[in-house]
Amino acid sequence: MELTIQLDAERAEKLMYLQTHGDQDPVSLLSKVIDQVYQEMKAPQKNAYQILTEHGLIGSMDGREPLPEVDEPTIREYLQKKRQEGTL
Repeated sequence: MELTIQLDAERAEKLMYLQTHGDQDPVSLLSKVIDQVYQEMKAPQKNAYQILTEHGLIGSMDGREPLPEVDEPTIREYLQKKRQEGTL
């Protein structure tokens, strides 16, 4: 299939950079982008519950032990640790 496109100046500059520094022709670059976007669209979408559960932010307990006092700095530290681990 033949394709002709017009790029704005910013994207044309980015394309030139990718060609120069990545040793890839426009056809290869476009093919990669199409494949990537296609895979993203075909992948099953996760809902908020699934995402939060994966990151350990939703769980359960039996309720037998008293809940610890949780304050804002403790939560902030926990979330920062998760970000550093790459799990959030």
